[in-house]
Amino acid sequence: MFKGYYQPTAEEVQAIWAEGQIALDANVLLSLYNVQTSTSDLYLSSMKKREGQMWIPYQVALEFHRHVHTERSKQTAAHHSRIKNIDSLLNDFRSTAKKSRLQPSKLQKKAEESLLALRTELDEEKHAIAKQTHHHAQDTLLDRISFLFDGRVGSEPDADALNEMFADGEKRFIESVPPGYEDAKTKSGDNKYGDYVLWRQLMDHAIEQKCDLIFVTDDDKEDWWLKVEKTSVAPRPELIQEFREETGQEVLILNSSQFYHVLVSDGEGPKEDAAVIAAAQEDMEAAVSEAQQLSPMESQLLEAVAQLQASGQYVIGWDDLSPELRRYVFGSDQNGRRRQSAGSQSMKLAWKRLDYERLTRSVAELDRQMRELKGNRESIDQRGKLWIQREKTLEELKEIEAELGRFDDE
Repeated sequence: MFKGYYQPTAEEVQAIWAEGQIALDANVLLSLYNVQTSTSDLYLSSMKKREGQMWIPYQVALEFHRHVHTERSKQTAAHHSRIKNIDSLLNDFRSTAKKSRLQPSKLQKKAEESLLALRTELDEEKHAIAKQTHHHAQDTLLDRISFLFDGRVGSEPDADALNEMFADGEKRFIESVPPGYEDAKTKSGDNKYGDYVLWRQLMDHAIEQKCDLIFVTDDDKEDWWLKVEKTSVAPRPELIQEFREETGQEVLILNSSQFYHVLVSDGEGPKEDAAVIAAAQEDMEAAVSEAQQLSPMESQLLEAVAQLQASGQYVIGWDDLSPELRRYVFGSDQNGRRRQSAGSQSMKLAWKRLDYERLTRSVAELDRQMRELKGNRESIDQRGKLWIQREKTLEELKEIEAELGRFDDE
């Protein structure tokens, strides 16, 4: 009756790993974009060995494709931040050396050389990523993930099935039945039902295929995990219990760290070097930890920016943002005008870059209109108005260029 509160035995776990199917959450797939190539290579190669067991629900595939461009864009921002930190350390070293009458120690010189080497390496990586993440560039990681799950994606639910799940989800949220009720606090519209739809699709698949499941997620909210002093200690017992009662099958719910630990050391194929495995584990854990620290509003804005970049539409109107996002990014006065930021520096920078793209295109459009009217005497007044508008736009561009320069200098 209370089996959901007990850890499975070693024999049960071994049986599930041997015969069960493995379903990854979208956040686990997306985290492969935030690690070194050696780490993603190791984990994808290890999954390839078990490709017959790999499967993802339609909801996972949908969320992965919705957010993949966000993850690609975030790589460049992360490198920019690391480079700034290194520059700050270098400045501290040099400033201290100037103020001191003593000669810099060998240790200090060695540290400075190491930082310079690291900065050069990060710069090279940043430029490589910038090429990779351009919306026309081929995404080899996306190709590998798509190939791994080719023919292994759940079918798309029809409108009636979705509406039924949304109605069930609403009832569950009222009673705080996991999973998904935490998303109901921060997401709007049908998006808040995503976790429950995913959970329902996992159970339906286990029923149809009569298979046990390993579900891997880095969603660390309390509607997935039992918490003790804010630390996740086990999957929610209600989830384990519901899965067993609904499907008659077993389920293991793991985070990516637990999953990859077993995956790369399960004895299939050539053994990986222990140091390589440890480095990959550390790399992935750092990426997951960083992703979990993003607030819902930060995630929403990054997604909005990335979707525009992916589609080639680098312009977004102030009115296109929800009131919540407006207040988060820049705040607003009583008339809806922007004022001092209520959000993070990275969010301000993202918005300023969008403004820069918008104004640059505006200048190009004004130039085009003026060229078309050239030589037409009747359009002198109109050309004058366009010229005044162009000058004002150029002034705005200069201001934004100065602000972007200050961001880079900070």
